[in-house]
Amino acid sequence: MPKLNLSQIPFVSKCSYPGKLAQPFDGRSTQRLGVEGGLTQYGVIIVLLEPGAPSSLRHYHIQQAEVLRRTEGKLVLIATDGQPEML
Repeated sequence: MPKLNLSQIPFVSKCSYPGKLAQPFDGRSTQRLGVEGGLTQYGVIIVLLEPGAPSSLRHYHIQQAEVLRRTEGKLVLIATDGQPEML
């Protein structure tokens, strides 16, 4: 994978969810690094969230893993059995 110049890869605020599903994501922007780096087997995305903004709709993966890394602030997982803060 080539070294990426992050200042050359734009953050995009447009949500890919259709219609009203996109409204809660006004405080979310993404910077897609995987495609820029030539990755084809998995994606790498930096997600910036304003306070209170969700990262995604509730979902799960059957054959994929999702890895999160928080660099600052508080991250809360909304799960069936509660809303634990992720450390």
